[in-house]
Amino acid sequence: MPNLKSIPIYSFVMTVAEFLAAVKSGSFVDYDGFGYWANDQQMDDEHKVYPSNAKSKSDQAPNWATKVVWFNK
Repeated sequence: MPNLKSIPIYSFVMTVAEFLAAVKSGSFVDYDGFGYWANDQQMDDEHKVYPSNAKSKSDQAPNWATKVVWFNK
C-alpha cells in the first residue's frame, strides 16, 4: 500500500471510470494537468497519473484505487 495523504479541497475528484472516459474523449490531455490514484478518503501523492498513460483501469490503477484526484495546471 502506498503512502496515502488527505485529498485537498481544491482538487477535483472523479471515479476512475469517469477519468478514463474523459481521457478517451480528449477532455483531459497532459497539458491540462495531472492526477493521483485515490480511494474515497485519501490519495497516493507519490505517483502522478497523466492522461497519456491512462488507457484502462487494468493497465494503470492499483487495486485499491477507486478515484482519481485531478489538479489542473
